[in-house]
Amino acid sequence: MKTGLDYPYVAKAMGGGLRNTLKAVDGIVAKRMMVGWGGKVAFIGRNMDDRVKKFAAGIKAETFSPTQEALDMFKKGDGSLLMKENKAWVQKLKDEGYTVYDVGLDPKYSNPHITGRNDQSKGEFYQMETKEIFNDKN
Repeated sequence: MKTGLDYPYVAKAMGGGLRNTLKAVDGIVAKRMMVGWGGKVAFIGRNMDDRVKKFAAGIKAETFSPTQEALDMFKKGDGSLLMKENKAWVQKLKDEGYTVYDVGLDPKYSNPHITGRNDQSKGEFYQMETKEIFNDKN
């Protein structure tokens, strides 16, 4: 059910709320979590394949899983369906009271010796997730 309420506020009122954590799986550390009330667990962060999915598998948590159509459109330069599906997934997490772990940004993105780039931006998808779940301002 869509509550229309602030997720961190509702989570705290239900006995959960924002918590710092040092939970680690295969050297990947979750920086924070929003404790929910529904008994389900999800995981967000930057770099889905190398970090988010590995951590989530280690704690048996859910991650965003887009449709093939959304992925195909994204590869062609249109991320609108991917964002729509991601927003719907985040809303489900909020509506059903998931506990959400956040692995944060990928440190290797800021090391040009490893990736050839220096990128510590959240990216539009992860930024939307942290804004909706943790009330991040950017």
